[in-house]
Amino acid sequence: MVNENLVSFVLDAQQGNEDAFAKLYSRTLKNSYYLCLKLTADADLAREVLKKGYAAAFCSIGKLKRPEAFESWLKQKMAAAYKSTRNFYFGDADADAQASSQEFLPASVLDDDSLCRRVEDYVAYLPDEQRTVAVLYYCVGMPVEFIAKFLNVSPSTVESLLAAARQGIVEPLNLGDVTLSEDTMPVLTKIFMRSAADTKIENDLVRQTFIYAIDCYHGNENPLDEITVSPETESPKPAAESEREEAAEGPAEGPVEDTVLPEDGIETETEPETIEIDENTKPSQAVTGADLLNEINRSINEIAGSPLLNKEQEEEFGGIYISQISEEDDKPAQEDIPVREKPEKKPFAGIKDKKKLFIIAAIALVLLAAIIAIAAAVRNKGGKENEVIAVPQNVSKEWVEDATLTNYKAIQYFNENYCIFQAGEEAKWGLMDYQGNVRLQPTYYLFKRCSYGRDYNEDEGEPYHYLVQNQADGKQFILNMDTLMPDSKPHENHNSSSETIEKSRIYDERDRFHNGYAAVRDEKTGKWGYISEESRKLVIDCNYEPVNVFENEAEYAMCDYCLAVDEGLVAVKRNGKMGIINLNGETIVDFEYAQILQGKDGVFIAQKGSKWGYILVGDKAITFMKDKLAKAAETTTNPDSGTALGDLQAILSEYDALDKTYETNTVVNVRDSIGGEGNLIVELEEGKQVKAVAEGRDENGNRWICVELDSGYGWLRAKYVDLVYD
Repeated sequence: MVNENLVSFVLDAQQGNEDAFAKLYSRTLKNSYYLCLKLTADADLAREVLKKGYAAAFCSIGKLKRPEAFESWLKQKMAAAYKSTRNFYFGDADADAQASSQEFLPASVLDDDSLCRRVEDYVAYLPDEQRTVAVLYYCVGMPVEFIAKFLNVSPSTVESLLAAARQGIVEPLNLGDVTLSEDTMPVLTKIFMRSAADTKIENDLVRQTFIYAIDCYHGNENPLDEITVSPETESPKPAAESEREEAAEGPAEGPVEDTVLPEDGIETETEPETIEIDENTKPSQAVTGADLLNEINRSINEIAGSPLLNKEQEEEFGGIYISQISEEDDKPAQEDIPVREKPEKKPFAGIKDKKKLFIIAAIALVLLAAIIAIAAAVRNKGGKENEVIAVPQNVSKEWVEDATLTNYKAIQYFNENYCIFQAGEEAKWGLMDYQGNVRLQPTYYLFKRCSYGRDYNEDEGEPYHYLVQNQADGKQFILNMDTLMPDSKPHENHNSSSETIEKSRIYDERDRFHNGYAAVRDEKTGKWGYISEESRKLVIDCNYEPVNVFENEAEYAMCDYCLAVDEGLVAVKRNGKMGIINLNGETIVDFEYAQILQGKDGVFIAQKGSKWGYILVGDKAITFMKDKLAKAAETTTNPDSGTALGDLQAILSEYDALDKTYETNTVVNVRDSIGGEGNLIVELEEGKQVKAVAEGRDENGNRWICVELDSGYGWLRAKYVDLVYD
């Protein structure tokens, strides 16, 4: 169903009517912004793409031959603006590609809001190429052949990327055996439509985008002029959309594979006729900035949840042509439309008696002195610090079970940067960071910190150092925590001393400071809270139990009772259960976990019941999951992909042992066996450091090295790496 109002607005806008531009903008902004968010998976980049997309549309609207296709055409402008920000790498994505059904989700997903949110999250986690194709297909409504032309790749490449994207979305959902939806509109498209309707946009972005676009229109400065998009790549709205547009306005519905591009395209190939605007336009016919902004305000009030302009802003822009509003505000107001001015107000204009004025001034001074005295008293008081702290609030969070973590025999806190885990038939130990990346494979007999509790190396002046045992002979070596390489000489006995903690009338014990905060114990209650390193005052009340317990020297030990603050968040224990709070003491993640380890960039390895997994809090955690899922998708979607080797002893029984660290000097493939015929496990980027455990030569005499990966071992050509640590 064609929106007759939009057609009318397009025709008016092509004649230079700025009021029509405002109406087109207000009726399409929500869907356009949502599309930019889905394409970019980055809020900041989405803002820039939105501005460029509207500017390009405004500047080229005169070329649009079919006004009824405006909405589809606008989405293509947004897609082109996004494309201008990316350098895609498609590689051999079309290898063995096969067309598959567009539906891959069951209709039941639509009945679960949390599942719908997870689906959108997993779309955002996809690699750029997969996400782009999926959004163009399911949100914009581009058929495969048009996506191929738009991205300048083969249709088989698009099919392959779509298949990988579908798998990257559905696999983490763990839906099991389900019946797929038989509706003509894909479930993912319906999810996109629902979310687009709920999209909120900041007032500033609404105003800035329109001003930028209209300024580009007046200056005839199309930001996409350097990007050539031939008319044949402009796809019409899919035919099935005519059946769906009766629903609330949303992203373009599901693609239709047999859609045929009209021969004449959507845009004209010739420059549109220049519209001359009479400089003597009568004031009664002129459209002012207030008119246009009020139109936007009326039409998309619900987008931001509040009026786009308050009274002061309306007065500020009243009477000024929209073309005159810019960030610099350096254009003079037109003479025929007066700019409203507020009457000048002088302070104390109503007080004529100088004696009264003097009394008021004296009272003000007394009050100021009192305020200063109170502030000084508060600063000198030894209680909880009364300061404003930027802390996470109302952040998105998610619990994701992980089979790999659950299958480990044990996972334990090691220090503020790493935990240790026990795995394999021999139950040996490995080292893992707090984002789940295995840094040392489970081939070690022991990881421990030298001494226990507060004890440290008095002889060397190294407060806390760590040991590793890699042989059954019981010899332990100092582990360099920067390079994760053990010392060449066994660790020797030395004198130890305990860290002294400053005395305080508030607490009797304190952990080390990390990221500006340390845990402290209330002497009376035995409970723990947190203080600021700068002020040494409480920021989190002492209401919590210790997370770690100091054991005897023969057992695993740590030097801190509690966990460190990271990104304004910290995991704490209360009544035997763990949760996550912010620096205001507000609960961010409920206290329902058996264990939560140290947080890193919003990622917390945790145990819930008998399962291990990740608690993800905020944007940085989303970035983490995006990378993790991208790697998993790369491995699982390649039918010829190899599996990382897991048995180090078997490798060492056949090849020479090696204990060195290398850095890749180019992008390099890691394979599951020596030689170019081995199956690809993973691709390492340039500058990646790897630890080598063995070396060998292929049938042509080329040297290969076996390196540690996140989940095992693999082989790569030695010429593609440089020695870092000997």
